[in-house]
Amino acid sequence: MKEFLKPKREFIKTDMSYYTELTASRVRAALLTKNQQELFPLFNLLIDKDTSLGSECEKRLNSTLNKFFTHNLGESEDENIEEIIKASIEARITGFSLMELFLGDDGALKVKTVGREFIEFRDNLPTLKIGKNRFIAKEPFFISITSNPAMLKTLWIAYAKQYVLSLYLKFAEFLGVPPLIGGANSSDEKTLKDMSEAFENLRSGSYAIFGVNDTIKILEGRGSQEDFMEFIRYCDAEIAKCINGSVLSSNTAATGSYAQGKIHENNRFEIIDADIKFASREVKKFYKRFGKKVDLNIQFEKDKNLLQRAQTLQILSSLGYEMDIDDMAKEFDLPLPKGKTTKSLNYKMPLKPLDKFDSFMSSSNFKKPLKDIQSRIKESLNTLLKECETYEDAFDKLYEIYDDVDIDILETVMQNALENTEILGLGDD
Repeated sequence: MKEFLKPKREFIKTDMSYYTELTASRVRAALLTKNQQELFPLFNLLIDKDTSLGSECEKRLNSTLNKFFTHNLGESEDENIEEIIKASIEARITGFSLMELFLGDDGALKVKTVGREFIEFRDNLPTLKIGKNRFIAKEPFFISITSNPAMLKTLWIAYAKQYVLSLYLKFAEFLGVPPLIGGANSSDEKTLKDMSEAFENLRSGSYAIFGVNDTIKILEGRGSQEDFMEFIRYCDAEIAKCINGSVLSSNTAATGSYAQGKIHENNRFEIIDADIKFASREVKKFYKRFGKKVDLNIQFEKDKNLLQRAQTLQILSSLGYEMDIDDMAKEFDLPLPKGKTTKSLNYKMPLKPLDKFDSFMSSSNFKKPLKDIQSRIKESLNTLLKECETYEDAFDKLYEIYDDVDIDILETVMQNALENTEILGLGDD
């Protein structure tokens, strides 16, 4: 495939006319069709226009990009894998991302995420522009990643937020210059005209002239600036929930308990976990095209419990439980060291005989004949016990028969015989 690729090309940014207006009809069309033809320009506008939404998207992207990762393809592929991860998370947020495949300066395959400002959808297909030519971005030079966009849930609430903000600005503009009310002593035309010109020169937003006997009643509404700001905070909180699953980690919550913080933290971890799994699958799919199998491991949020796990391991180690180097690497997401071995704190050297005599006595060559001798002595003792009236007589005859056997072996057999029987007179007082 590399023979078909070209060096990286320079694209032209999208025309400003494609930078769509945020209207109710466009939002409705995007929600009904759910295709990138309608969604893509709206998402671009909101990410750039709404600082709250844009910062939440950036936070979610960085939550995965800042994770350390390991793989088996060598350092030369680090940059490519990072670009694929970036494109995957962008697709999770906006539903679509585009990667360009090209030849680097060293002739190796390179991957780069195409900026959203260069992409324009036509007939629901991504297109790019070089010079005066516009073309469809497709394989083998481009690879698209698609997903269900997280921003889709925020589209309507973001539109409502912008709409209310526009009303608030009109409200603030209207009240920025208060209206002027003047009282005229005379109602002749010349006096009213002169007063009108005077009010206009004062740069008032509006003015009115009333006669001496006119009555004015001013009705004040119950709305205030706080009503607008409360609604904006509500919209920002909903946006934070949809993108990152939390509110306390954003600037929308003024207060929060420890329990709320833990719940929101767990929600955010679940979202990041799903992003990492999605990115890992996309990386594997990409290299599968070239017949490569990548063993990718993106470090996840286990670090939040690192101290607890380390303390648990220390307690288990003191109780005698051992963890080898493979288990340690798996538990703490660490790569196996090359050419190095480690030992547990509780590791004990295997028992070894002191000299060659102990070595022979602990060997099977010594133990098997010993067991055979003990079996023969036991059989002889059982026979003697049937013939003799007392244990003492049986033991004396046993000594005579096996005078060439170590006395310790004979006494061991005799002791076992005594432990497993009842002797007459032993319990007499």
